[in-house]
Amino acid sequence: TVAGLPGNVPAEIYRDIASLYMMAGEQWKAEQALRKGIATRPDDYNFLLQIAAIQLEAGETNRAAATLEEAVDVGGEQAQDEIEKMPQFKELRAKETTAF
Repeated sequence: TVAGLPGNVPAEIYRDIASLYMMAGEQWKAEQALRKGIATRPDDYNFLLQIAAIQLEAGETNRAAATLEEAVDVGGEQAQDEIEKMPQFKELRAKETTAF
C-alpha cells in the first residue's frame, strides 16, 4: 500500500501506483495513491482531475463535482480548460451550475 512508502517519493510514482490499482479494479486505493501525490505536489491539479474521474466512474457524482471545483481552485483557467476537454465530465458539466 502507499501508506508504507517513504515520505520522499516523487509525485509521478503515486500516479503509477494509482494506475496499477485502477487496472486491478481497486478504485479506492487508486484515489488514496493520488491523494498522496497531491500531498507531494499540491499545485498539480491533474491529480484532482484523475480523482474526479475515479469518483465519477464509481457513481459518486457529488464527490466528483466537489473535486472538480477543487481542481479549478488549484489550477484556475488552465484546469477549467482541461475539464472542458475531458469527455467523461461532459454530462456532469451539463448538470452543474458551478465554475466548471
